[in-house]
Amino acid sequence: MKKGYVCILCTVILVFAVTVTVPYCKKYILYEKYRYPNEEFYGKELYSEIGYHCSDYEKDVGNTLLDKAIMVSEYRGSEKDAESELGEVGALSRYYYYNTKGTSEQKAELQFITCKISGESGHIWLNSTVLNYDENGKCFSGGRDMLTLWYIEKNGEEWFVEQVIETP
Repeated sequence: MKKGYVCILCTVILVFAVTVTVPYCKKYILYEKYRYPNEEFYGKELYSEIGYHCSDYEKDVGNTLLDKAIMVSEYRGSEKDAESELGEVGALSRYYYYNTKGTSEQKAELQFITCKISGESGHIWLNSTVLNYDENGKCFSGGRDMLTLWYIEKNGEEWFVEQVIETP
């Protein structure tokens, strides 16, 4: 009888230990992966958000804006038709291929890390790779695995990216 209670107690302790340590390990791994030179660039307090465990709502907001950024990066129409086809995109316009002179093709990969919202504003952290190719298919500009910070604001019922900051 005692043996059964010991097994249950050990299981409960193990589940508790895993539940507590896994989020901490994820935060530590992310923090260390991007730490240099990003901690100095963004400042320690702001940079510490990278390990923030976002709520489902924050994750939904972040993924909605990430999907919009991917649509912008994949857009191949003309500059004059962009707003009528995609709507207002705010600072995500940075991801239009035509913003870099000489680009005939752009490949962008954006990976969500976390989102932290406080009231009507917040931040989204992501890992981004944006590469620009000329007409000969040669990559002439861009960056890989850049830690990127989006400042976001809510306007009415919709969230917008107001500013994009990429590490140099």
